[in-house]
Amino acid sequence: MGFPTVASYNKAGAGTGTSDVTVSFTASVGDLVIIAAGISIASGTVAATGWTNIMSRVSIGLGISQTMSIMYRVIDGSEGGVATIPRGSSCYMACVYYVISASTWDGTTPPEVAHTSMGGGSNANPPSLNPSGWGTEDSLWVAGYFYRNQGTTGQPTAYPTNYTSNQLDGYV
Repeated sequence: MGFPTVASYNKAGAGTGTSDVTVSFTASVGDLVIIAAGISIASGTVAATGWTNIMSRVSIGLGISQTMSIMYRVIDGSEGGVATIPRGSSCYMACVYYVISASTWDGTTPPEVAHTSMGGGSNANPPSLNPSGWGTEDSLWVAGYFYRNQGTTGQPTAYPTNYTSNQLDGYV
């Protein structure tokens, strides 16, 4: 089939408040959409209705509680290009999304997530992975790093080695 291809990606829904965050995207039936949401409080599982949450991780870094949630959906046309992510209480939230073209992924295998402990540091590095079948699978790797913008503390100053394309800073 070939390697999965990112058709589009962007930042969405940033800022502080209590209202839900709307993530708007353009995708076709069968496309895979992955959304990563960074929330500035310890909020537990966060996912838009009808989306599958594959990771919600709460951590405390630099004395600040924060949550990173990753969710996905195979587009069926009923979502209308919108995901509404509940915020629940007053906090900062920033999201990024990726649309993977239907013709470039198998249509059934859900995305997988690996993570390291979250916390401080401006040059986060993703974990080393070696999934079973790696030698025969066509894989797309996405590395993410969430931080709560407090001045320039924690803002990335460099990307990991060999992660040179599609770099997107989604922060508030």
